[in-house]
Amino acid sequence: MGYSRTAVTGRRFRKERVSSISKGCMIFLCTLLVILVLGRSISKWLLSFPRVDSSFGKCENFRDPLRLKHDSLGLLPEGEKYIWYYPAAGFSNQARALKNALKIAMLLNRTLILPPITDHGEVSYGSKCLQPGYSNSKRSNNSWSAVRDHFLKHRYVSIADVVDLRPLSPHIVRTIDLRVFLALWCGLDVRGVCTGPKCRNLAASLSPNWGSIDICTQRFLPTSDSCLVYEVKDDCSTTIWTRGENPVIRYNLEQQLMEELAHDPEITASFVPRRTIKRKNILKTLGPSSEAADFFLISFASLFSTMYKNFQIHVDIRAAVGDQVTARKLQAIQGSHAFTKEIMNGAKTLVEEIFPNRQFFCAHARLGDGLFAMNWNQTFAPLSKKLEKMSKSFKGNQKLKVFLMTDLGRESWNGTILAGIERDKRFQVHNLDRYGDFIIQTAKQMMATENGFRLGFVPRLSQPDKPLNSTSVPSFFPDVRLYLEEVICACAKLGFLGTRRSSASRNIKDLRNSNICPVI
Repeated sequence: MGYSRTAVTGRRFRKERVSSISKGCMIFLCTLLVILVLGRSISKWLLSFPRVDSSFGKCENFRDPLRLKHDSLGLLPEGEKYIWYYPAAGFSNQARALKNALKIAMLLNRTLILPPITDHGEVSYGSKCLQPGYSNSKRSNNSWSAVRDHFLKHRYVSIADVVDLRPLSPHIVRTIDLRVFLALWCGLDVRGVCTGPKCRNLAASLSPNWGSIDICTQRFLPTSDSCLVYEVKDDCSTTIWTRGENPVIRYNLEQQLMEELAHDPEITASFVPRRTIKRKNILKTLGPSSEAADFFLISFASLFSTMYKNFQIHVDIRAAVGDQVTARKLQAIQGSHAFTKEIMNGAKTLVEEIFPNRQFFCAHARLGDGLFAMNWNQTFAPLSKKLEKMSKSFKGNQKLKVFLMTDLGRESWNGTILAGIERDKRFQVHNLDRYGDFIIQTAKQMMATENGFRLGFVPRLSQPDKPLNSTSVPSFFPDVRLYLEEVICACAKLGFLGTRRSSASRNIKDLRNSNICPVI
C-alpha cells in the first residue's frame, strides 16, 4: 500500500520543521554561550578600572570639621595630601618598606609621613606577605597600637633618625615626621617624645595642645562620612603594586609566579594558592583619577616586599619605558642605603680601632627567632665551610680576623659552631659585646641631633631654638648596635657571609654594593 503525495509532503514538512527548530536551539545556545563569555571578559575589563561608587567624587567639597576650630591645622601646607604606612617586623624589613613608601609617595605626588621604628617582633606580620594572615584592618589596628605605645611610653625613634634621607627629601620626595604631623593634625602634645630643641620649641609654640593620642587614633580610622583617610584594603599576599605593564606581560608574570609558588617546597602547604595574585597599577588605582585622589590621607597596612625567585612581591614599582626622569628618581630611592652620620661615624671609629686597614671577614649568623631558630644547619654549614677554606691562606702565627654578628646570646653559644670558632686558634673573633658604653654614646649623639624631626616639613617656629642642657637630654636611648654592625660588615675587605633569607644580610650586601665604606 503506497503513501499518497500529500502524506509524503506532510512528513517531509514535519522533518524540516524539527530540523529548523534544532538549528534554532543550537544557534540560541551558542549565542548565549558567546554572550556569557564576552560578559565575563567585559566585567573583568571594567573591574580593572578604578572603582566608582556613591562615594566617588563626594570629597571635592569636603572640609575637615576641626580645621576652623584649631589654628594648628592651618599650619599644614594648603592643599597638601599625604601617605601613611604602618611599620612592621624588624628594622631591616622596615627599612625596605620605607623605600617602597618613598617610591609610591613620589609617583602619587603626596607627602610621606615618616613613622617611628617599632621593636623587632612588636608587629610581626610584615615579612609574611607570601602567606595569607590577618585582615588589613587587624594589621592596621595592631600596628597603630604599637605606634601609640611608643608615644605613651616616651620611647620614640624616627626611621629618619637612623636612615639618611637627606639626599631624597624634599627634592625627590616630600616628607613630614609623624610627630610634626600629629602635633598639627590632631593637637597632640609631643614634648614627651622630643629629643632636641627643635621638637620642643615646636611643641611649646603650639601650646596649649588641644588633642590627645585617642583623638589621633580616631582621626586615623576611615569612616563613611569623612574624606580624611582612605584605607588601602588590597592585601600584600594577593596584590603586587606596579607602575603599569603590558597586559600580556602581566598575565605571563602572574602565571609564572603562581607556578613557582605552587611547586616551592619551602612554601607551606596551606599557602599553595587557588587564588590569583593581582598586579595593580598604582596610578590608576590611587592616582589623580581614582576614588582615593581627593582623600587627605592614603593609609597602607603594609608596604614590606621581598624578592622571591626574581619576582618583587607586593611592591614592584618600575619606571615606564622611556620615562628617564622617573627612572632616575626611582634609582635614587632604591640606591639609598646609608645610615645617618652619627651611625656612620661611630662605625668608622670602631673599624679603625678594631681592624686597621679593614683586613677582616664578617659573618652574620641569625639564629634566635622564627624560621632561623629552626634551621641552624643552613647557617652553620656554609659558615664552617667558608672559614675552613679561608683559614688555609693564613700561615704561621697569622690569624683570620672574623667579625661575628649574631642575635644568639653568648650564653647560648655552647655546643654550637660559634663556640668552636671562638676557641679555634686559627681565628681571632670580634664582636661589639665589650663596646656597650660606645654604643650608648652613639645613640645619645644620634637622638640629640634630631635628624628625623628636622627632615621634611616643619612649620615656622614662633620661638627660637634653645640649646640642649643637662635637664633636656632624653632619658630613652635606642639600641643602635645592629646599625653599627651592618656598617662594619659592609667594610670587611676579606668578604661577607650572611644568613639566607635574612633582611639584615640583604641590607649588608646592599651597603657593600654601594661602596659606602670608602666615604665614611
